[in-house]
Amino acid sequence: MNPKNTTFYALELFLVVAKEKNFSEVARQYDVASSVISRQIKQLEDDFGQTLFYRNTRAMSLTQAGEIFREQAQAILGQFDTLNQTLHQKNAEPNGIIAINAPVFFGQKHITPHLGELAKRYPKLQSRWTAI
Repeated sequence: MNPKNTTFYALELFLVVAKEKNFSEVARQYDVASSVISRQIKQLEDDFGQTLFYRNTRAMSLTQAGEIFREQAQAILGQFDTLNQTLHQKNAEPNGIIAINAPVFFGQKHITPHLGELAKRYPKLQSRWTAI
């Protein structure tokens, strides 16, 4: 079994449906038709070969498989959110080593005076000036 059609969006919708227990309410929140939500849940059920919700005209609840799916979907989306935040934070501030090669006079006049401010502004950035 390969759930190749499953997306993070489908997992997110599943979690909201599990919370709200109402396709129409979720459809309003996402500004889509109820049929879109229903198809997403049906696709998840088809992809995993499991019924995730008990449905009748008055109520909706998670099956045992749905409970397991909810726990795992929350973990997956939580890990993805952590990954996203980590990568954005990594790119938010310059880090690493910057190597500058310049003639002595030019380096003393134009580079050295700015290295202290650079170090204060970007503490994760290391600079190395080499006179040539």
